[in-house]
Amino acid sequence: VLAFEALLGKVPFLAHEMVREETGVHVCDQRRPTSQQVREFPMVDFGLIESEHDEIFRQDRRETKIEIGERIYRFMEWLS
Repeated sequence: VLAFEALLGKVPFLAHEMVREETGVHVCDQRRPTSQQVREFPMVDFGLIESEHDEIFRQDRRETKIEIGERIYRFMEWLS
């Protein structure tokens, strides 16, 4: 949010589950619980996040490039 500080209060900031880096295996790639993020980023609307915990993250495997592409495509469909 720091990079977009000049836009705070001027445009909405929305959290979307499909917009994230490659995920899986590495704990640093797992998103934090939604309730924690709401406290840390009160200027972001987390209303689109349906679950408290990361349902995309898998401890046993990384996302494939195809899965990443499909996830990004679903976001682009939502965006359009």
